[in-house]
Amino acid sequence: MIEIKTEWTEENLKRYMMYKFFFSNKFTMLSTVVFGLCFAVISVSCAVMFAMTESAVFLVLVGAVVVLAGGAAAFFVLKINKNVKASVNENSALSERESVILDEDKITVCKNETPFGEIGWEKIVSIELYDKGKTAYLATEEGAVLILEYKNIVTGTEKDLREMLLIKNVKLSEKA
Repeated sequence: MIEIKTEWTEENLKRYMMYKFFFSNKFTMLSTVVFGLCFAVISVSCAVMFAMTESAVFLVLVGAVVVLAGGAAAFFVLKINKNVKASVNENSALSERESVILDEDKITVCKNETPFGEIGWEKIVSIELYDKGKTAYLATEEGAVLILEYKNIVTGTEKDLREMLLIKNVKLSEKA
């Protein structure tokens, strides 16, 4: 049995959104890197052409590519921040003194240390361990997400939590 406090903070939600968008899917991570490299290659090529020809058109192209790349990055950052703020505002009342107890059979949701509800492991459709963020993400078929930060473990250890989730993830993979 492992008990862990759950929190909805801007920091952990932002980390979750960044993880889901950039790190959980190899295609999006690869495409982000490729687009960044393309922007860099085009900028450098235009700068070299400007140095060789001294044509102002290439300098304008460098500026346009830099503005486009900066705009794309700003769009993602602003979109993520907007979604995080909306989620925190919607769910701020839910996280007051909330915790979950994970055991072999079920996940018990507690409010003020009193059992409030249960989630069966069969309802979990995704278990992701984000080692860099020292967090585990459990998603239900209804779209709810449990953000389990290792630093918030009350009963049990990080190792116990990771082992349990790895076993459950294997069972989840077998079920699929």
